[in-house]
Amino acid sequence: MAADDKIKTAGREITVTGAGMGGGIAGGALAGLACGPGAPVCVTVGAFVGGALAAFGVSRLWSASELGHGHAYSE
Repeated sequence: MAADDKIKTAGREITVTGAGMGGGIAGGALAGLACGPGAPVCVTVGAFVGGALAAFGVSRLWSASELGHGHAYSE
């Protein structure tokens, strides 16, 4: 599938990927601080969950802004 506006699509992909990476780092760090001895497992799960939630949230906000809505939950 080819994008009509390649610049806009590249910007979206970079933004969503960056948010996923940042969310993964933040989620892993917070989980590591909270878990103590179980940190290796918690960091892995926290990084995955944080990254997924951040990427999903930014993607949803981007989609809503393209539709001209003020927020992601407009009707």
